[in-house]
Formats: sequence, structure tokens, C-alpha cells
Amino acid sequence: YARIEESLLAWVGGDVEVARLRAAALIAAVDGVGVRATMEPERWPPERQRRLLEPLVRPLLTSFSPETKPHARAKA
Repeated sequence: YARIEESLLAWVGGDVEVARLRAAALIAAVDGVGVRATMEPERWPPERQRRLLEPLVRPLLTSFSPETKPHARAKA
């Protein structure tokens, strides 16, 4: 998990605690779907996992984008 946090921080820079919180949220989303898929594989095929993860993960990844940061928009 530390490697994921470090990778996100290197990618976006900025506040370490914010990067750690977002990394934890990403990990929780993926872990949660992974647990469900492991416990009920017949109900959680790969397509269902992808359909659920996309709306969970996209807002977190978008929040890392330089284009969505207030200071980046002000400079544009």
C-alpha cells in the first residue's frame, strides 16, 4: 500500500496527507470489490467488477489530474 501512496504522490505532488487519503480510498474500493468477487465469484464476473469500480475510482483519479486543481485552472 505504501508503494501506491508513493506513486500517487510522485504523480500529483502536493499534500502528502491528501495523497495518502486518496490512495487509501482507491485501495479500499479495489479491495472491497476483490473481496466480493472472491466470496461470490458467480455473482461478480470481471465485467461487473469493472462496471462498479469505474464510478468509484474515476472521481478519485480525476481529483489527481492537474487540470482539476484550482491553481491549474486559474493559470489556464
